[in-house]
Amino acid sequence: MYIINIDINHYALELRRIAASYQTGDTLTDVKKKVDALMDALKAALASDTHLQVQKWSELAEALNNSMRNTADPDWTTVMAYARSKVNRSKQNALFKRRRFKA
Repeated sequence: MYIINIDINHYALELRRIAASYQTGDTLTDVKKKVDALMDALKAALASDTHLQVQKWSELAEALNNSMRNTADPDWTTVMAYARSKVNRSKQNALFKRRRFKA
């Protein structure tokens, strides 16, 4: 098993930048495409090691939870909620694969 050093804080920062770009006037469809592209890049970086996937998706979910506040701008929370749902879905898929295929 290869040890991959992936900086989750970089991805969390990029998601915050994308949310800020939506606050400054980008369209929601463009922002969602950027979030999807970032999630695909992380998914490609994680390869097929399900244990690493679960760990890194969990770290990113925690980082996104830390950046959510109930007093945040509605545009910010829209993007961050979308990103958080994508992260949680990917984490659940990795958990399922790990249980199902005993990888």
